[in-house]
This record gives sequence, C-alpha cells and structure tokens, in this order.
Amino acid sequence: MTRNKNPFTDRQLRLLEAIRAKIQEITDPDADVIRPETVKFYSSQTKKYGKIIKIKFPPRSVAIKAELSEAAGLFNSARREKLKEIRKKYYIKPAAHADARLFEEEFNQISFKLKKAMFITGLTNFLLTTGDSPLAEPCRLTQEIIMSEYPNITEKRAPLPAEDPAPKQGKTYEEELMEVK
Repeated sequence: MTRNKNPFTDRQLRLLEAIRAKIQEITDPDADVIRPETVKFYSSQTKKYGKIIKIKFPPRSVAIKAELSEAAGLFNSARREKLKEIRKKYYIKPAAHADARLFEEEFNQISFKLKKAMFITGLTNFLLTTGDSPLAEPCRLTQEIIMSEYPNITEKRAPLPAEDPAPKQGKTYEEELMEVK
C-alpha cells in the first residue's frame, strides 16, 4: 500500500491555489482595475486549534472568502440542494455566510497543520543543533528528502507581489489632480 506523501488534502491544495491566485489579483501593481481589497494575515485564538494564522480580505472579506471556497470547489452541490430542501420543508432560515464559514474551517485546518509542522521542525532543530551550525543535521537531511520527494516545490513561480509595491517614479496622484484643475 502506497502512502499519500502530501500532508494536504486535494480540497486544501485547491484552496491554497485559489488563495494564491486571489492574492496575485489583489496585489497586482499593473492591474487594469484598481481594487479596494487588501490581504491581511493575522493570528487569532480559536477553541479548536489554539492560536493559529488567519486571513482576511478587507473590506469584502466574507464575499471574497465565499468566492474562494466556490473557486476551490469546497462545497458539495448535491448536499447543498438536500439542505435547501430540508430547510424549506421545516421553515429553517438559510445559514448566513455558509461558504465563507466553509473557507474559514478549511483554512483553519491548513493553519493548524502549518503550526504543528513548524513546531516539530523548530523543536528538532533546537534540541539537535550542534556546534556553530544554525541547522541541525536531521533538519538538513529532511530538507534534502523533501526536495527529492516533492519536485513540484522547486517549480519556478513568480513571487507574490508585496502588499505595497515601491512607488513608481513620476507624479503623485494629487499632483496629477492639481494639473487637471
């Protein structure tokens, strides 16, 4: 029996790809349309996972999270229709922001996996580092194994643009407005 080498489920991988695409769209400095959205990562305390990383897209965070959960195909349409019928039959109000909550739960699971992995790596490195080396031998060997077993990690991808790109040379927006008047 072969084991699944990837710690993420297919749903989580699709969600991560959708998030990456959305961040590229929002932070694109050469976009045709200027968007008011931003991307913010922050840490938050949860009952289920403890303190984990969260993401928000102000000012339309709920709508964007719903878009991302739909783009990643997180929901089961047959189950959704069945729930609609049950709610209609028993006069139950539809769940508010169900797609955004689905996004949140899936992203929480990803964040918790990241937290556990970073703890394992950090503790191993801390306990087994020798001499002047900043990286313990088991961590270095594990890195080599990962690079050989997961060749798609070394795929060349354009880095995500910074939230606030460096200002372009030339006139500011206010200076251009003064010229128009």
